[in-house]
Parts: sequence; C-alpha cells; structure tokens
Amino acid sequence: MVFMLFFFFQAEDGIRDAQESRGLGDVYKRQPDDLAQFGLRQVLMRAQPPEHMPEVPDQAPGLGFLGLDAEPHASTALAADGQWVDRAWLAVQPGDIIKLVGDQIFPADVFLVSSSDPKQTCVDASCLDGDTNWLQKHLVGTGMDLSQLGAGGAATPETVAALLSSGEFQLEAPSANLDQPTYGTFVPASDQVAPTGLASRHLIPQGARLVFTEWVVCVVGYVGEDTKVAQNGGLEGRDRENHKRLKIEQDASQRAEQARQAALPSPIDPGEFEAATGFRWSPDGFTDVPDDGNCMVHAIWLGLQDLAKIGAGSEETTESGGPDPASFRGWLADQLWGDELYQAAILAQLTFWVQEVDVTLLLGLEDFFLLPESLQQSILDANQLWRAGVREVDYNSMLGMCKEALVQTRDVNGRATYVPLGEHELDAAARLLGITIHVMKNQSLTRVMIEDPRTVPPNLIHTINPGSQRIVRLLNVNSNHYKLHQPIGKL
Repeated sequence: MVFMLFFFFQAEDGIRDAQESRGLGDVYKRQPDDLAQFGLRQVLMRAQPPEHMPEVPDQAPGLGFLGLDAEPHASTALAADGQWVDRAWLAVQPGDIIKLVGDQIFPADVFLVSSSDPKQTCVDASCLDGDTNWLQKHLVGTGMDLSQLGAGGAATPETVAALLSSGEFQLEAPSANLDQPTYGTFVPASDQVAPTGLASRHLIPQGARLVFTEWVVCVVGYVGEDTKVAQNGGLEGRDRENHKRLKIEQDASQRAEQARQAALPSPIDPGEFEAATGFRWSPDGFTDVPDDGNCMVHAIWLGLQDLAKIGAGSEETTESGGPDPASFRGWLADQLWGDELYQAAILAQLTFWVQEVDVTLLLGLEDFFLLPESLQQSILDANQLWRAGVREVDYNSMLGMCKEALVQTRDVNGRATYVPLGEHELDAAARLLGITIHVMKNQSLTRVMIEDPRTVPPNLIHTINPGSQRIVRLLNVNSNHYKLHQPIGKL
C-alpha cells in the first residue's frame, strides 16, 4: 500500500484570485491540485511499516525552540498491522497516527481523534504563551470509534485500513498567529459523516503536555519549522506572548478596579455603626494575624478574647477552647464534627464535586486545590468513576479525610501550615459559638473603609448568624487570609 503526502503553500503576498461561490459540497470535493490556490495543504493519514524506525533528524533546533536539553520520551506510531511501533520524538511526519499517554510532551502540532476522556481531554500549552491554565481539547469527528487504539493498545489491520481511508485533513498554511481561528477542514470520505471545521480547540501544539488524561490518539498536522511554537519564535515568542498576555490582564484589572471604586457606596458615619452595635471599635484598621492557613480561626479566637476583655460574656467559650489559636482550632474541629448540620453541608459539597462538576472546572476551584493531595485524588477518582457509570462512592472515607484535614499541618517551605477553612466552617462556627460574624471583602472596600472599618456600609458586609450581641468582624483579604477588626470597649 502506498500513501502519498502532498504539501501546498500559500503565496507570499497572501492574495487569492476572486472565486465564484460554488457551495460547500463543491468545496469539499476539490482535488489536491485545486487546493494550492486556497493556501491549503492536503494531509493523508498513514501507517508505519511494522518494526520500522525512521532515521532520526537533527533534534537540536526543535528542542532548542522548546527550551529542552534532551529529547522527551518517544511517542508511538500506528503500523499497518494495527500494532504501535516506537517513533523518535522529532521524527514524526504529517499524517502519522501517534499515541501519547499522561504527562508526555507532544512532538508536533497534532489533531485529536481519540481520547480516554473524550469530553475532558486536558493539556498544558504554556509552551506557547506561558499561560499555565489547562486547556480542554475536542475530538475531530472521523466517524469511527477509535477507543480500542488507546485502551486496547492495538487494532486489526482492517480497522487501520478503514481509518486511513476515512478522510483527509485539508490544512491552512503554517501561521504564527496564536489566535488563529481556523486550521482547515477534515473532509470525511463518507457522505454519512459531517466535515469538521478545524479550530484551536482541535489542535494540540508541539511542546504541550498531556495532563489528567490517560491516553490520546492524534494525527500529526505540522512538524519542524511549521509548528506553532517554531512559527512563533520558540522561547522568545513564548516570553513575548506571556508579557503581552500579562499586560492585557493587568490593564483589564486596573480598568475593573477603577470602575469598581467608582461604583462603591460612600462610607458611613463611625458613630452610627458603634451605636448600632453597642461597642466602641478600633479606628485604626484591621489587625493582621499569621498567614499559616489558620488565620480565620486565629482571628475568631482573638475576637473572642477581645469580647471577654470588654465583658461581653465569652469567657467560658474562650477558656474551653484552649489558650492559643492552635488549641482552639482542635477544639473547634471537634465541635464542628459533632454537629449534624455541618456534616450534612460537607457531604453535600463532596457529592456535588463528585457527581456534578467537570474535572476541568474542579481542578480550577481554589477550595479544591487547598485540600490535601490524598483527598483531592480520592475525589478525582470518584468523579471519573461516576462519569464511567460506577455509582458506588465511599463518602464516609472522604468525610474521615476531611475531618483529619481540619487538624493536620503540612510543611510548606519549612513552616507548619494548616488547610485554610471556608464558608461552611464560618457558618457552623458562628452558630456553635453563638456569635455574629461580619465578613468584609478587601476588594469591595475603599481605602477609607480599610483604614477605618467602622465606616463600612451594611450592604458591603456579609453577616453570618445575625442577632447575637457578640460580634466578630473579619476582613477577607483574599480567599485564604483574614484580618480582625477589634472591639475596644462598651459604649
């Protein structure tokens, strides 16, 4: 069997002669000789002869573009007999059908045709612009179920032959444009399969890394100097695009901050606030506490100490909770896990993460990332099993791990830190301690309000367990750190 690979390049001036519209059907039936005038190149899928390893080209230029000192782990290419054969990392050619497994680096610009997780295939494409956020990629519709190529490891020669004849990729000329809207079309051989307009969601660039996906099968589209990384200038291009992206984000953030400040309500009179609470409060801003993951509990403990000093009746809770913030956290954890409402809230959170949230979204939740790695993995495993139809989830084990996480510390840069607590713990703590908690967010306040928290308007305060005369006021500096506004006496 002979497989031919044709390349067609767009003219340098990029100008095309005017063409009479002939309809989509006629476009998809163009012959290879007709493609050149449209700046397209034809790529046919091909298989390797069994036991075939091509001569390895000079790796240095390609590796240098990616900042790599050594060739990554080789990929495998599909052979005509349905087996996978070793393929040197930069020896792949357009049309090769290759397979990669988790954490491998892609050797070329490829188009995804099969995956262990078709709806949630994730890659790290920071090689292009330094953005470490994972990208979700989509399959090109070939009209074939190719899962056996990845999961089973091999296919019959008949399946390979059917795949090779399933269609062709008509690709746009190489481009350095990272925002390139289209890359051409996959034109199926069967009239029963719709063509796929190839877009950035289908293309995985050379140098990207496969993450949180067991395996993928891809068709090589661009290699060598035609890859997106090479066209963009390699490491210099990545740094340039990263600088550009960060500048755009910074400008957008500044505009948003200016608009937010302009829309904020005016500060209130401090005396009005103190009269409403019955206490005098510090006019000197918020008091900071150590940023060790226990700052929320530390601030509450300190607030209870202050209330006791001014005679607000919290001596019993303060003494039973322990003489320091660490002891108070242990005592509070016991109170929380003895409370049915709190346990129900945590179970509902775990159930939502396992049954409702896509992995890509779950991995982007800061509350999830702050959990111990063992608990994260347990939730991720249950999430994937649930999507595979396995409905038996050991929530009791997860709840036990959550309980341990409340009191365990972990070493971060030589310092013992706790897992930060969240909204569920705040709600339960306020109820169990019989206190009202005021939470103010740093980004919602003006400079005047931060300098004197007595001036914060009520509509900028999230009140938890309202009605108690004992009030603890917290500033949520960011999602993991809190400060305290301290009472200094009764009116």
